[in-house]
Amino acid sequence: MGCGRQGAYLAVRMVRAGWNVAVVDRKAAAFGLLPENMHRARVVGEVFRLETLGRARISGAHALIATTGEDQRNVLIASIARRFGVRRAIARVRDSDLGPLECLGIEIVCPTLLEATAILDRLPLLERSSTERGLYVVIAGAGRLGLHLARTLTEMGCPPVVIERNAMTLDRLRTSGFAGTLVEGDAAEPSVLRRASVTKATVVVSAVREDRENLMVSLVAQKLVGAREVLARASDPERAAMYHDLGLTVICPTVIGGEAILDLAGVERVRAGSAG
Repeated sequence: MGCGRQGAYLAVRMVRAGWNVAVVDRKAAAFGLLPENMHRARVVGEVFRLETLGRARISGAHALIATTGEDQRNVLIASIARRFGVRRAIARVRDSDLGPLECLGIEIVCPTLLEATAILDRLPLLERSSTERGLYVVIAGAGRLGLHLARTLTEMGCPPVVIERNAMTLDRLRTSGFAGTLVEGDAAEPSVLRRASVTKATVVVSAVREDRENLMVSLVAQKLVGAREVLARASDPERAAMYHDLGLTVICPTVIGGEAILDLAGVERVRAGSAG
């Protein structure tokens, strides 16, 4: 349910694994992310209408995966799916603070948490290879991922430096008691990165909203300012591959979240030859 970047990624992967897939979205234009040969999988309609659910053949389906742009909508869709006899109802949520929802009989995947874990898992190795004593992390962007990383690092006793151009976001961080250093400005500007002392950083995490901005921040930090290690966020898997070819270490929430969802849905078992 939902044919954004995440939904399209999952649909393509599942079709390649031999699954029969229906992709539902209320906007026909959204299906532009799917290959032409998947035209029969497309169902245009509102997911809360019985007629749409009927065309998608939801009753008794092996799995339903809700990946619309709204967390609460995804949780509601997955909850409704359980009433139609769907065996595995999975909701993608971006808000790491949404809370435990297993009591609803659904499974939750939060790419924000998975991204943060992938980044945090790299830190001990980066710290050992750094000439500086202790972790010194610079985070560009105080969105969901940036804030989650900042809070987690602070709890670990390593409050980071956070670069953010939105003054209101910085004010909220200050009033929340954030113990790290806040730098106001555009992280793609060399002068702003130098104010954050990125050349001393164990790692610079570029976690601003848009992929193109993350590319610019990462290249400026690494190539112009001289940051030793940069992790760049890229939501688009194709862009992620391109950024990797440019020599950047890339974290892709679409791939990380998608693979976690596919594991829950049992795609690996189908690929190994068992029934789906």
